[in-house]
Amino acid sequence: MRRTADRLFKGVALGICFALAACAPPAAALESGAERLAGKRWVSCGDSITRRGGWQEPVAARFGLTHVNLGVGGASMAGDRAQDLNSDFHLNRIIREDPDIVTLLAGANDLADPDITLGTEAEFAKPLKDKDMWTFLGAYSRVVESLLAWKPGLRIVILGTTWGRKDGLDIRPFSSSLTLGDFSEASRKVAAHYGLPFVDLYAEAGFDAGTMGPPPRDKYSIDGLHPNAAGAARIAELVARCFGRDVRFD
Repeated sequence: MRRTADRLFKGVALGICFALAACAPPAAALESGAERLAGKRWVSCGDSITRRGGWQEPVAARFGLTHVNLGVGGASMAGDRAQDLNSDFHLNRIIREDPDIVTLLAGANDLADPDITLGTEAEFAKPLKDKDMWTFLGAYSRVVESLLAWKPGLRIVILGTTWGRKDGLDIRPFSSSLTLGDFSEASRKVAAHYGLPFVDLYAEAGFDAGTMGPPPRDKYSIDGLHPNAAGAARIAELVARCFGRDVRFD
């Protein structure tokens, strides 16, 4: 009888363990944060690297997000054109989509415009009306502050400017010493000041002269600037890691 009771007890205990295991969410799902973000609306904003897509789709699928691509080819963060990301026109486009999450990626076209400078962190303290829209930091802070004033619970994620051919030294007019790395670092300063998640694409994506050039150095790009499918997958990997770790609504 004792052996029979022991066997029955072990069988019941084993059954409970299997039942608990079956009910528990998969570890990978818990780590990815998919449950937290499922059903949220994400708007990606930026230049042609955003507009061309390829990296947003796997992130949206992984987290169950509804994604809207508002990237604009040739857009800068700074400047006074309607297509530039700090413009009222573009801000209103974002607001109309009523997102829960916004990603911002800029810098390549800012580097190419000789009228745009980095500016200083003094821009962060200025009222919206006084920010210098021809500085990267002034325009970026205008965008962030405008969006958070509209929707304080909005989650904004800053993506660092990606590496481009010769680090941008051959696309900045008049032999400027500014590089894409400088604009990436400025993006990091924006994220740090406003307490926003930052994805360091410049340092972590693996984009450089050995991976973004003509064959055989074309692992991530063939034109030295725009990611190919493999490059987009690398961006997706880094953005997904950030979403799973840092984007929360509790």
